[in-house]
Amino acid sequence: MLKGYIYWGYDVVNKLNGIFAFAIWDDKKQELFLARDHFGVKPLFYTFNDDNFIFSSEIKAILKHPHIEAKVDTNGICELFGLGPAHTPRNFSF
Repeated sequence: MLKGYIYWGYDVVNKLNGIFAFAIWDDKKQELFLARDHFGVKPLFYTFNDDNFIFSSEIKAILKHPHIEAKVDTNGICELFGLGPAHTPRNFSF
């Protein structure tokens, strides 16, 4: 992944086949590049909490973070039971 990113930049995702979710910190650009497979099979969860950007391919890893408080959101529960893993577009926060 890293060699591909160095060679192709953002276009590396168009060269990959299969399921993936990854992050690469580009020190020269001072930016974080996050990507996941084209069909979204491998999840990529993220949240902003104060000045922290927290991400993982598993929600349980985010919930283990000391700045994250697990709480039930009424809208989220309704969407889960009504839409399954899909969700309506809105701003999410944990």
